[in-house]
Amino acid sequence: AMRDLNDNPEATQSPELSLGTAVVRAQVIGQLLRNGFARRDAHYLCLTSRGRKLVALLRSLEINTLCYPTMGADLERKIHLVEKGLVRASDVYLEAAHVVANAVKKIKQASERLTPDCVSGYFQDLDVSCPRCLGLRGFRESITSYTCKDGCGLAVPTFLGGRELDSAEVSELLMSGCTPLLSGFKESGGRTFTAKL
Repeated sequence: AMRDLNDNPEATQSPELSLGTAVVRAQVIGQLLRNGFARRDAHYLCLTSRGRKLVALLRSLEINTLCYPTMGADLERKIHLVEKGLVRASDVYLEAAHVVANAVKKIKQASERLTPDCVSGYFQDLDVSCPRCLGLRGFRESITSYTCKDGCGLAVPTFLGGRELDSAEVSELLMSGCTPLLSGFKESGGRTFTAKL
């Protein structure tokens, strides 16, 4: 890609092909991967359960701006307009500050009233029987847990020890009473460890 840009002087003038855009995109993708919101599948980025829950939460709070990939592209476009002198930097800064302030305000307001049932999204129910009440209706996934649909109150958290449990791991735990050795748990000091549940 660098050779193509160097060989084509017109390409370097295009904001869509600028190195800054690729660098920002790589940083954003790296953060999504490191924080467990996305995973690589061959040449594709796929949302993890944690990523789906974040999008569902943001949409439930009506913070839709942060749910679309176009937000980054719009910001990059505005930065290029600032560089060309067509837009004032202070206007772009104020617009970005307004988006952030609005998101923070909505999150603070919602934190007092938000329950797992308030957040709708692409949650995956589990078709396993309940080991407590032996109910056959399965488990309903919410933003925080998998809960028995038969109403006995058994709930398995989706996030435990600094690590998200995926649906296959929770199914294994409910069906057999334990999981295989799982990695990626974190101590309060930040060290990672492996454990069975």
